[in-house]
Amino acid sequence: MLRSARLTRRQLLKLGVVAAGMATADLLVAKGVMAEEFVRGGRSVSRTTGALRRAVPSNCAHCAARCGILGFVEEDRLVKIEGNPRDPNSQGRLCARGHAGINRLYDPDRVLFPMARAGRRGEGKWVRLSWEQAYDTLQEWLRELQTRDPESLIFHAGTEVSSLLASRFVAAAGSKSLIDEVRLREASRETANRLTLGTRSEVVDLAHTRHILNFGSNPYETHAMYLPFVQRLVDARMSGAKLITFDPRLSLTAGRSDEWYPIMPGTDGLVALAMANVVVQQNLHNRQFLSRWTDLSTEQLAKQLAPYTPEAAERASGIRADDLRRVATEFAHTRPAVAFAGGGLGQQKGAVDTQRAVILLNALVGSVGVSGGYCPAPTYELSEPDPMPPPLPDSAEAIQRVEALLQGKGSSGLYLTCLANPAYSWPNSQAFRDALLDEKRVAYLVAIDTNLTETSALADLVLPASTYLESWGLESPPAHELVPYVALRQPIVRPRGESLSVDDILLTLGTRLGENGSRYFPFPTVQSYLNAVLAKLPGLSAAGGLSLLREQGVWYDPAASPRYYAQGESFSTPSGKLEFGAIAAETAAGDGQTAGVSTSSGSSSSGELTLIGYRPNVHFGDYSANCWWLSEIDHDNALLINPVTAQQRGIKQGQQVKVISSVSTIQVKVRITQGIHPQVVALANGFGHEGVGRIARAEAFQSEDPMTPYIWWTKQGRGVNVSALLSGQDGGPGRGLVMADTRVRVEAMG
Repeated sequence: MLRSARLTRRQLLKLGVVAAGMATADLLVAKGVMAEEFVRGGRSVSRTTGALRRAVPSNCAHCAARCGILGFVEEDRLVKIEGNPRDPNSQGRLCARGHAGINRLYDPDRVLFPMARAGRRGEGKWVRLSWEQAYDTLQEWLRELQTRDPESLIFHAGTEVSSLLASRFVAAAGSKSLIDEVRLREASRETANRLTLGTRSEVVDLAHTRHILNFGSNPYETHAMYLPFVQRLVDARMSGAKLITFDPRLSLTAGRSDEWYPIMPGTDGLVALAMANVVVQQNLHNRQFLSRWTDLSTEQLAKQLAPYTPEAAERASGIRADDLRRVATEFAHTRPAVAFAGGGLGQQKGAVDTQRAVILLNALVGSVGVSGGYCPAPTYELSEPDPMPPPLPDSAEAIQRVEALLQGKGSSGLYLTCLANPAYSWPNSQAFRDALLDEKRVAYLVAIDTNLTETSALADLVLPASTYLESWGLESPPAHELVPYVALRQPIVRPRGESLSVDDILLTLGTRLGENGSRYFPFPTVQSYLNAVLAKLPGLSAAGGLSLLREQGVWYDPAASPRYYAQGESFSTPSGKLEFGAIAAETAAGDGQTAGVSTSSGSSSSGELTLIGYRPNVHFGDYSANCWWLSEIDHDNALLINPVTAQQRGIKQGQQVKVISSVSTIQVKVRITQGIHPQVVALANGFGHEGVGRIARAEAFQSEDPMTPYIWWTKQGRGVNVSALLSGQDGGPGRGLVMADTRVRVEAMG
């Protein structure tokens, strides 16, 4: 266990904010100190002409947080991106990823016109097409599928794609297989929330809490709601809130916590239940809240939690029973307090039950749906306009089809990727690449993409997509101020080359789906489609609708108050209460049986270690490595390993090692550190690209960008792709993919 130095906590917190890459558009910097002047209120002045630049509000799509941005345009060119002060979540702040959006826009390796393969699949030979030729080709393939097997269409949407039009297109094409990577990564959390709270997303009201239990999350570097989340965490810490983190790795967040416990992966649910047991046994639970707002009585809780003792949790997790008792007691005594779990927990076996165990901890102390607690996220339901297509089934069905494809037990008539790169980021990425290369398994492969990624480089047809800075989109993110709002993405500049927005492409393709196309795609433009969606929000329509959003970027009801459910409003479950049922027993099956290993020796009896992947603070997914500003900061990765574990294997600092999983073997250098559990190794993701572009591959080259000849990290390399090692498996309905339970052997080389 490590503790932060109390005398320098404030300085460390401030340093943490800087390290997380935050900036604010409200700073006023004296002219001459910096190359450009920042003016209060979201204004920007040209450093050459002195004229005000045109500011276009939109939102960032580099992660699921969808922070509000202002794009400053000079002579029809985007010159910088700042945060939009009107955005109620991000409040004018923006991380390094958001600023680097300009690199995505002006990437010299973007695909800017339609292309068809001219040789064998994956050979890299292309012929340029007109848009009409490309549409005709894809229309012919879609007609063939609709005649033969429309359900053999698989649509794979990346994190930048709005699910509204994607789901409409898939349903209209007669398929049921939509893989939405945003929903896929949060599937376990959404299922746990839906079963327990009745809503799919939550807001952790950090700004108003005093005590925080963090299970595996690293918000100082990355989070599903990254910047809005971490800025409120910083506010809470600056106000004196205590932070306790359970994580196998000493992340930036763990290092800035009051206490860090290097937990054995997969045992978080068991630890949460053991602490819940302590709270009930010591009679520290909020009886009134449990009686009024949950389906559990104290007697039921005591009986279900009895097997989950701190001693049992210690044997599995390696965390001392006395520490668990003390942490649980402090949590129950401090009001308000809140517990939350990170995204990595959602990719483990038993993930849904682990998430529900964490929610149970909050319920025990009356911290669900209250100020400073774990709250159902208020959002606006952005529903499909009429005529509505048939609803699609749970994404688990699509995942099962993909898994069958990878195992050679299934096929796809047409696999359509949309700003997605599964041949790089899916578990066992080489198997995904092999499946896509096999024309017997994938008859037609089409990619709507901005770059030739590891996936789109294999395609039969590539349609050039504009970036989010040239596109439309509509979002209602979880509102951290607990007042729902709507955010607009709009083109800040015209699309480069012949690229088109994903929505424009889907609307055009939708009209070519025969009878279903005529029925479900009566929208001549993306704006007309957005107006039809917004028409279902009467408050916004009365305030000005799309015109207002184009001017301000966001809208919320100014008369609305923060929505705390447990202050009089029922939860959205059938009973109106929090519904737990037999969560304790289910969690035991998920965690207790798979994690009962000793933590004393630094390795299991087989010599295998648990591999965890983690996201560094400047990278966000499949495309960030081709952003100059981000790769210059972080362009290589190393395997983190504990000194005891390294010594047992004869491994020295900086040495090359083999990492061997059940699906692949890679070579990587090691970094020996005390900041990792002895039975765990960790590897950052977002590195090791073979596609996307030359910046991602650490190649210096001549281009219209004067900086590309000066890529200085070529000799340091591009790192390795952790996804190649991950075994991965279908977690079941509502549970997404299991990506965090891969076991590996690590062997020294020469």
